[in-house]
Amino acid sequence: MRRSWTGLALAGVAVAGLAGCSGSAPDPVGVTSSAETVASFENARSFEIRSVTDAVPQAEMPPGAKCPAKPLPSTDGGWICDDATQTAYLAQPAALVASDVKAAEAHKSVASAPDSWSVYLTFTDAGALVVHVATEVASQSTPPADVLLMIMDGNVISAPHVVEAVDGARLIVVVASEAAADALVAATTG
Repeated sequence: MRRSWTGLALAGVAVAGLAGCSGSAPDPVGVTSSAETVASFENARSFEIRSVTDAVPQAEMPPGAKCPAKPLPSTDGGWICDDATQTAYLAQPAALVASDVKAAEAHKSVASAPDSWSVYLTFTDAGALVVHVATEVASQSTPPADVLLMIMDGNVISAPHVVEAVDGARLIVVVASEAAADALVAATTG
């Protein structure tokens, strides 16, 4: 099943990493719950969103390409690997970074996803514009360029396919645990 970003008609809130977003209890798709990924959230220091130009299985990366041993600087493009899915993404420099986030709040998810948490990100005016433009471009692109990577400390936390542009200054990110939600809040609000 494809993960997708979908704009909701509720108070300009945009939802990331969710499908079936009718009503107030969306079902999470692609929520990462591996122990390694949850552990990576505990000391998070950075958050960014990047556009993708290519995606391949890690075993099929081009000659000379490799998964980075440390996170790419936000100003650099390059290969970013998602070990959970064994996918390598050729990513652009970060379009959005933590300083584009005005506020972040962790919330226990609703009844249809009782074991997951959501982080409500509120963007600065500039951040909201960046998210809108990035999702508009991605929504008009063919795979894999329709993917936007959400990255925390160099780790892919979500790689949704974008189906429509996100309008509004809020985004909801579904994560696997309270620790992951708390770490994302800390990484985006300093």
